[in-house]
Amino acid sequence: MAPMNSAPAISALLLVCLCGLPSCASRHPPRENGLGVVWSSAFVPCTPQLCGGVAANAATFRLNQGDVRITKNGTLTIRLKGLSDTTTGATLRGRTLEVWKGVFSTRGFEGGPVNPVGTITTDQAGDYEGSVHMPSGQPFALSPDSAYSTQFALNDPAVRTQFVTGFVVP
Repeated sequence: MAPMNSAPAISALLLVCLCGLPSCASRHPPRENGLGVVWSSAFVPCTPQLCGGVAANAATFRLNQGDVRITKNGTLTIRLKGLSDTTTGATLRGRTLEVWKGVFSTRGFEGGPVNPVGTITTDQAGDYEGSVHMPSGQPFALSPDSAYSTQFALNDPAVRTQFVTGFVVP
C-alpha cells in the first residue's frame, strides 16, 4: 500500500480501519417501528477517499436527505428527497440511478455476481421512496434469516458512484 500524504485520506483510512465503513456510516442503531424496519442508514456523497480511490467517484449530485432501510422480511427500500445537480442546482426529475450491493475497498467496488441489483427513478421533485426494482420488475430483497454486512451505492449509470452507505444487520 502506498503511503498517504493528505490528512483527509488518512482520516478516511482510519475511519475504515477502526470500525469499518459499513458500521461507522450507520448513524442509527437498529430499531423497530410500525413498518418493521430493522436498520436505517443515511446516504453520504461519494469522494474518491470513500469510494474506492477512484477519482471519478466525486459526487456531482446532492440530496436534501436520503437513506436505505431493511425491513424484517429483507426488503430493501430507499428514500431520497431533493436530488439535484451540485453545479446548476437543477432538480433531477425522472433520473434513474443504479443500486449496487457490495463494498468499496482500495481496489474499487467489490460486489456480488449480480450488479447492479436494480434501479430507482426519481419523481418530478427529485424524490424517491420505495423498493429497488430488479430487471424482472420484482422488488430486490436480502435473505431475512442471514447475518451480513454490506454497502449500497447509487450510481449514475456508466458515469460514477454518487452516494454510498453501509450497515451491519444481525
